[in-house]
Amino acid sequence: MKYVVSIDVGTGGLHVSLMDSEGKVLNNAYRELIYSADDTHHALTFDPDCEFEKTLCLLENVLDQAAIDRKDIISIAVTSQRHGGVFLDANGHAIYACPNMDDMAGQEARALLPEETQKVYELTARWPTGLFQAVRLRWFKHQQPTLFAKISTFLMINDWFAFQLTGNMRSEWTNAAETMLFDVRKLCWSHELRTLFGVEHLELPDVVEPGTITGTLKPDLASRLKLEQETTVVLAAADTQSALIGTGALENGDVTVVNGSTTPIQMVVDDMLVDPQLRIWSGPYLPGKWVLESNCGKTGMVYRQYLKHLSQFLRLFVTDATFSYEDMGEIFDQHLDAAKGVLPFLGPCTCDVSKFLGMLNALFIEGEDVNPFTAIIPAFIENLAFAIVANIEQLEEISGVPIQTIRMTGGGNRNALLMKILPLLLKDRKMTRSSSTEATSRGAAIQAFLANQVFPDLESAINRLVEPHEIVDSTSMHEDRERYIAKYAEWKQRHQQIKNYL
Repeated sequence: MKYVVSIDVGTGGLHVSLMDSEGKVLNNAYRELIYSADDTHHALTFDPDCEFEKTLCLLENVLDQAAIDRKDIISIAVTSQRHGGVFLDANGHAIYACPNMDDMAGQEARALLPEETQKVYELTARWPTGLFQAVRLRWFKHQQPTLFAKISTFLMINDWFAFQLTGNMRSEWTNAAETMLFDVRKLCWSHELRTLFGVEHLELPDVVEPGTITGTLKPDLASRLKLEQETTVVLAAADTQSALIGTGALENGDVTVVNGSTTPIQMVVDDMLVDPQLRIWSGPYLPGKWVLESNCGKTGMVYRQYLKHLSQFLRLFVTDATFSYEDMGEIFDQHLDAAKGVLPFLGPCTCDVSKFLGMLNALFIEGEDVNPFTAIIPAFIENLAFAIVANIEQLEEISGVPIQTIRMTGGGNRNALLMKILPLLLKDRKMTRSSSTEATSRGAAIQAFLANQVFPDLESAINRLVEPHEIVDSTSMHEDRERYIAKYAEWKQRHQQIKNYL
């Protein structure tokens, strides 16, 4: 039996898991990623060296609890959140780290001339915002020239973790595409974009396809972890694309909804497509495959905040009360009728990257008997369901490919109400969900097993390692189908009106 360790540096935290070549997860561990406010730069940052050390500690714990011969661990796969990156000096030392939630450079994106914005979208299939490394670098050039002068290169977070493990700098193309310096058609760094953003001097790393072995463990790390020095390190695709692999989405028209802190919806296509209306992202996936992405925006992180504040409020009256994620879902499932007179716009929306729609927050209340306090959580879940369906329909429209099956993965799948509402709106499409929430780690492990030739091809690896998906239906709420279809139609109409106003 062979084993692979997966490291997933997600938006919410660090995940480490150990999986065997039959697809069984032997052990896993999680720890929150600690962000801090950088008052100097008015930004959100994190300490990459500290987080790497935490990851090694998690890795040690996972390995210590596994009753296996460590000589059979053949590889470590690394994936991470998109858009997050680490700036390095000429000696390869980290001097600044930007997570994917920091928009400090938004003003630089908005300052681009219209013709520059068009050129950026043409080459990257992305609308400029402050999340992209090119825009952040331009911000540092203008606002912090002393720090900018020290920057020799940068790595995306998965690239940087692989660099720390091996000493070799590489970038894989799914996350390189999130830098705004990468030509997504030619799959290479763009000199034109580097010139536009004023970063021609940077020495950018070689770009490889996801799932590439970038080296073996450094001797000191191999000794510390009690692993063979020949243990390979595989630079896996970014977290969303790794989740696609982890759910078996390979063919033209395959769709996966990664329902986590945010909810990106990606569709596999055979050719690179760009939306002429500039609403979505497009980018590289596996060799000869591309993805279209229509993103619902912040979802799980908003929901957790709602539940956190509501729990704090309830504890004012019941001091010893404890509420789990599942408990709160069941409570508000029972109060579903409270949302009947509410049309929700509470964050998740139909993707339109050129109009910055991620900040919609409103409850349209119709009727005098509606209690916003009891309505807000079920209304949020309804809003999320509407946004997921609207983004799926948008992908169908842009691609011209009918979607037959929707794969659901991520922590949001634990919400029973969402799992009841979605099938009502998906009509004749089949909806499935993975039994675990860690499709990203599984997808990273699949890439490592394949890179180390445990399987002859990706299809064989997926057939062996991807978990069976449960088919989700809505028989328990079938009588509500017409009401939800009508409510969704009204939500789409109002959403379009708001979008037109913006």
